[in-house]
Amino acid sequence: MYIDFEYLSKRWEKALQEKLFAYSERQESFWQRDYHTVEQYLRSVQANRRIWRRLLLGPARQEGFVFQTKAISKGCFLLNGSTLSGRKAQALLMLPDQPPPYPLVMCLHGMEGTPEMVLGFDHTLDGSYHGFGAKLVEAGYAVLSPALLNTFEKRNRLSRLALILGTTLWGLETEMLSQCLTYVLQTFSVDSSKLFMWGISMGGAYTLYSMPLDLRIQAGIVSAWFNHRLKKMAVEDSRYSCFLPTAEEHAFIPALLSHFRDSDLISLICPRQLQIQAGKKDDIHWMPFVQKEYCDAERIYEKLDYKERIELRIHDGGHEVVIEDGLHFLSTVFAV
Repeated sequence: MYIDFEYLSKRWEKALQEKLFAYSERQESFWQRDYHTVEQYLRSVQANRRIWRRLLLGPARQEGFVFQTKAISKGCFLLNGSTLSGRKAQALLMLPDQPPPYPLVMCLHGMEGTPEMVLGFDHTLDGSYHGFGAKLVEAGYAVLSPALLNTFEKRNRLSRLALILGTTLWGLETEMLSQCLTYVLQTFSVDSSKLFMWGISMGGAYTLYSMPLDLRIQAGIVSAWFNHRLKKMAVEDSRYSCFLPTAEEHAFIPALLSHFRDSDLISLICPRQLQIQAGKKDDIHWMPFVQKEYCDAERIYEKLDYKERIELRIHDGGHEVVIEDGLHFLSTVFAV
């Protein structure tokens, strides 16, 4: 044989990785953040926000969901949504036993997770979830937990269909989350000035991806997701898991790393408050890389004199939420 396809493949991979890691060169012209005032800063990133929306959703206007409510038990509701084309959405809503209006936390589950796990009805993955939604309800928060497609197979299949329609599964579900929140605000006694988002793993991704677009969310917690995204997506390493050799095709959003590292997405959340939770025993990351990426995000807040509005909580656990840290963070944002 004259042709060495293994050699060709490796050379192509090396060349594409080198192009990927020429990230800083692409950033100089794309991100022109103005730190003189918060108002000037927000204006300076507005075009980037529009590009992020277009990257996720494509140019077409997305169809709306119509929701209905079904009471399950006292203070607990099932929300069912439909679009004209037949797409469906479901979510659980639990209200606290106290007078309204309620501060609300949208709690987002991860891969193989469910809203039932979030609310403590199902303890299958309790080592990760710890029933954190139920703990939030006990603390006086309304909890909205929408269902996200939760297996690699389902997500990969639907991601392919979304891509050939010019959109992404991530964008479609992000839009669903926003419409679900709108319905809850219109239907229940929720305090629209006290809206919060907390996601674990894939739900952490949706928190990071949604908050730049839904400015109603005042603060968020990203558990077990924040990462050095270039390395996480494209560089295999024994110290952490990498998406490149896995079956998680859905994780590869077209043009994501043209301009949108995790720290750059956080710059579209700034100056709203954000907590990042990362476990020392979690193999999705290598902590020095997480800390490096976090420093880039923190620097943006610091330049606006808002360093106290972002924090990295490194804990001794693994791929999980840390309820105590999250509740304390919430207490610094909202007076419940």
